[in-house]
Amino acid sequence: MHKTIKVLLFIYIGVLFLRLNLNAKEITSISTDTISIENKILQVGFELGTGYYFVREKVSGDILFRDATMQIGFWNISNKELVTNRYAEIFQVHDKLGKGQSLKIISKIIDKNRRWHPDSPGKFDLELTITLYEGMSGLILECGITNHLQRSILVKDFAPILNAQLWPGDKEHKNPLTLDGHGAYGGAREMINDTGAHGHAKEGRGQNAVMAGLSRSSENNLLLTYTNENKRRSFVAGGLTYHDFLKRVKVDTIDDQKVTASIKGYDPVGRMVDAGSHYHIPDRFYVDLTTSDPFKTLEQYAKVAACAQPAAPNLYNFPTVCLWYAMLTTGKNCNQTVGAVEEMKHAKESNFLRYSPVAIRLVPDKYLGNTEQGWWDDEHWHKFGHYKKPYETSEKYCHAIIDLGGLPFTYLQPGMPSDDFAKTHPEWMLNNNIKYLPLAHDHEKPYVRFDYSDSDFQEYVKNVWDTLRMAGLKGVMFDYPETGFAGEGGLENPYYTATAAYRKMFELARNGLGPHAFIHERNLGEVSTTTSLPHERIPFSDMTLGLADSQRNETDASWFNSSQVSRAALRWYKNRVFYSYDLDAKSLLFKDLGGNVDENIGDPIIRRRSILTMLYIVSGRILLADSFKDYSSQIIHDLSRLYPMHEERRTSRPVDLFKQSSYDCPRVYQFSVNPQWHQVTFFNPDMEKKATVSAPLSGDAVSSGALNLDPDSDYYVYDFWNNNLVGRYTGTDTLSLELIPGEARMLSVRETVSHPQILSSDRHIMQGLIELSDIHWDDIAKSLSGIVNVVADEPLRIIIANNGLIPLNAQSSDGMIEIEKSEENPNLTVLKLELSNNKRITWQINFQ
Repeated sequence: MHKTIKVLLFIYIGVLFLRLNLNAKEITSISTDTISIENKILQVGFELGTGYYFVREKVSGDILFRDATMQIGFWNISNKELVTNRYAEIFQVHDKLGKGQSLKIISKIIDKNRRWHPDSPGKFDLELTITLYEGMSGLILECGITNHLQRSILVKDFAPILNAQLWPGDKEHKNPLTLDGHGAYGGAREMINDTGAHGHAKEGRGQNAVMAGLSRSSENNLLLTYTNENKRRSFVAGGLTYHDFLKRVKVDTIDDQKVTASIKGYDPVGRMVDAGSHYHIPDRFYVDLTTSDPFKTLEQYAKVAACAQPAAPNLYNFPTVCLWYAMLTTGKNCNQTVGAVEEMKHAKESNFLRYSPVAIRLVPDKYLGNTEQGWWDDEHWHKFGHYKKPYETSEKYCHAIIDLGGLPFTYLQPGMPSDDFAKTHPEWMLNNNIKYLPLAHDHEKPYVRFDYSDSDFQEYVKNVWDTLRMAGLKGVMFDYPETGFAGEGGLENPYYTATAAYRKMFELARNGLGPHAFIHERNLGEVSTTTSLPHERIPFSDMTLGLADSQRNETDASWFNSSQVSRAALRWYKNRVFYSYDLDAKSLLFKDLGGNVDENIGDPIIRRRSILTMLYIVSGRILLADSFKDYSSQIIHDLSRLYPMHEERRTSRPVDLFKQSSYDCPRVYQFSVNPQWHQVTFFNPDMEKKATVSAPLSGDAVSSGALNLDPDSDYYVYDFWNNNLVGRYTGTDTLSLELIPGEARMLSVRETVSHPQILSSDRHIMQGLIELSDIHWDDIAKSLSGIVNVVADEPLRIIIANNGLIPLNAQSSDGMIEIEKSEENPNLTVLKLELSNNKRITWQINFQ
């Protein structure tokens, strides 16, 4: 029979089968061996005869990728030796991502190699579903499998895209760059090769980095960008949802001519699929090759993933004092409930609470032998000295902190059981086994660990968190959570993957403490070797997406350096969207973990302000290693300039990250308030030498690190910390400043207008974004007015450019207001306001 007739016959049989499928909302009539769906941006076509699919951009007609196939385990839907039939289903979708259309391909598989059973060939249905949403430039991919065997199987990996050729029509790949999406700091990792087996290739540090070339592999997500005939190409792919599997994205090149991409979900334990059952894999991927701007495409990816998961991390709009660090830097044992309450009193006495609350983190961190871990109750926290009278219970500790205006936090080690707890509940340990409990081990590498798939243990942990919520606890740090990753197996529930069990650890805390609690994950990963324990190979994953609010990316580090900045900055698109990234506690007194003061910091005021600036810009979480009692009024003032933080789920772009000079650490950051107003940060990452930091005001950020402003406009640049006008620039100028070692400058860049305008405020580092609103110029009355939030007993100054007019008088709805002439520049006027209490008031200044 002719090949074409065979294909059509298979298709016809498939269509007849689908007409009997009650789950199909719409059946496609097929007249060729290619079936497709499309929106206004993309067309996806699947070749039923070969098992390959492609994506085309509709406007340009460019093929974005082709020859893609799908694979689950060993079974690839393009393998002619395995596939007996393929058929398709098209249906409409309407969910949280919007309206769209899905194409589902079902491939009937017979494994003639009999991998699973010696007596009968393996039979499976593999599913690939591709969804296009209206107006979305990316596509969503998911998979499923039906097991027709008479025995269960384990699904350890799946690949919705395998070896797709990207932009096959491109003749050149100029200046190819990649940016990885690793979750945290760490050492070499075990990689998962394309067959799903464990390889032991070392891929280097976990620190995010821009690298040149067309080959790269990364956990979570990956960016590739290059130019072809002056047209920029950008490929972004990554995990969209996290439930049962980790995610990995890989790009590679063949003979420097073809660029290929693969995306994979994997888990070292795998998901059990029973005989005769169907498993729809809940883990999905996002892929975009249409959005050429690498900044925009990464930001779009993060927003879509946050919506799909969903994820909306609670923002840390307050500083947190870590008592473990304060114990080291002060030299006093304040890491217990009495010390916690005393620290909260110091914070209140400093008058900092005028700006925001303060969180106090207790750290009950007994290690090895009999400890608090696993018991997690008042009795054991008191027994080991972390709960002391009169605050010997969680309720007393929490209420004392709350009554003083603070937020009570605590700490636990979720995978390191106390010896006596393990002996009491061996059935709650992995493999129900405590045989190796007596073996000597490092504190963070226990041989006996909790089983978070065990339903009885889950109920026990749920009660722990319910009790702490009722006591008033507002937040928790999970330390050494990698010990909760059961990569070696031994889970009680056979339907749990290692990933799912790890997520359950956080899910129990989230459900118990409630949606507004602050959950922190210390996600550092571990060095992978052939002799290390499986749970020590935990990847730097986003698998807690939607459960954790913050991720710590650093080892213990009360000091500050540029590598910490870089690790968070290069995940700017996920910051405040997936997590707030934690650079660990920082000493504003420049003390190390031994309490010694760093003598090589240069100007302490500039260094402290630089630390605070960069924490705000790249992290959004301020964790303090000092006690408030040791902070001067100057330090309190500088810290208060960060609060309250902005509530938008975005952060500053590192606009120069694709410049080779900034690969180690970006130097220029941009937060666009609106097209006319940009908050720009200059940072010198060299802690020993001066450096000149520059940015063209107009031009392309990817190629030149420019701010992409209007070349035909003029701009004022005002320096926040130095409280001075840097200058007035044309849109074609380059802004260039010399910075001392480690210095950061916060600059407000505002387009000039023909009437008086605000340039800055001394209240907040964002120079008007937080404290000022409803700014209005009345051209008839020649008045500038607005609303301002004033802090009690603190003068607030608004800097105004007169732009040719003369200030006459000013008035406010409450408090004192006066006009101060700038000694620096006759074109500037300073409006000073002062109140005796925190209040929102109106103000107006009149001109002639």
